[in-house]
Amino acid sequence: SHCRHCSYNCGISREGIMDVSDGRCYIHALCKEHDIGWLSVIGGEPLMVPDLTNELIRCAKENGIPHRGIITNGFWGRETKRAQKILKDLKDAGMNQITFSVDAFHQEHIPFSHVRNAIMASTDIGFDKVWVDGYYLKYEDSGNRFDKQTKALLDELRGVEGIDINTYRLRMCGRAVDLQDQFDDKSVPQGICTPPFWMGGGFENPSTIEIDHRGNVTLCPGISIGNAKEDEITAIVQTYDVCEHPILSIINEDGPLGLAKLADNFDLSRGFVDHCHLCYELRNHLRPLYPRYLTPADVYQ
Repeated sequence: SHCRHCSYNCGISREGIMDVSDGRCYIHALCKEHDIGWLSVIGGEPLMVPDLTNELIRCAKENGIPHRGIITNGFWGRETKRAQKILKDLKDAGMNQITFSVDAFHQEHIPFSHVRNAIMASTDIGFDKVWVDGYYLKYEDSGNRFDKQTKALLDELRGVEGIDINTYRLRMCGRAVDLQDQFDDKSVPQGICTPPFWMGGGFENPSTIEIDHRGNVTLCPGISIGNAKEDEITAIVQTYDVCEHPILSIINEDGPLGLAKLADNFDLSRGFVDHCHLCYELRNHLRPLYPRYLTPADVYQ
């Protein structure tokens, strides 16, 4: 799918998947040096490459990571028997939790009946946790068509036993910036921003990193702290210092607006939806000057 809200600009036109040997190497190296609590295989869509996903889950279990899961759009739930087989393979590999994406943005591409079938099959198979994550453009009771649809979809799932539903406001970066016309109250956000909820620990001491198929090690989408194909993943993690990062040091101290002092000819007067939107547009403007740190390029295209 080509979801219009995607922070990573993912879609079927994107090429490349992680080499399984790279993935195993990252997991083994990190677990040898650190107490790793979670491994989550995300995308894009991890079940477009089920063999790779199963192998990464299996490797996480072998290395003692207690929480092992995926985030999926549930496209594979059209036929119940096929969904059960996919889930059994994942559970046999060691997966013990699963998160489904359900909202207006995903359901532009994935029939709700498919993901509902996949959710129901997941509740039957005995995972520790089955989550449903939905993203609102603004908030639950706003009048726009996206949020009305997301609320209706999630309401249909609220009676399902064995699932937990989480909702979040959309972060205005990546492809989501194309939705900015839905907002009238733009401004120039001041002050410090809130890092993504999944990061934990903030920019000074993040508890979560993401690694893509090119080796980019990122915190927020499009902000790299190193490349695991060029340097040891453990060295990247252990030597990370927010004060030494030319982009994150400014965001951490001054908020996204602090990046404006680096950006010649950047127009602040157009206004921005939120801190993420301002940060994304400034980073996109600065990318030619900081290609090593503002990557992968796909996020900005």
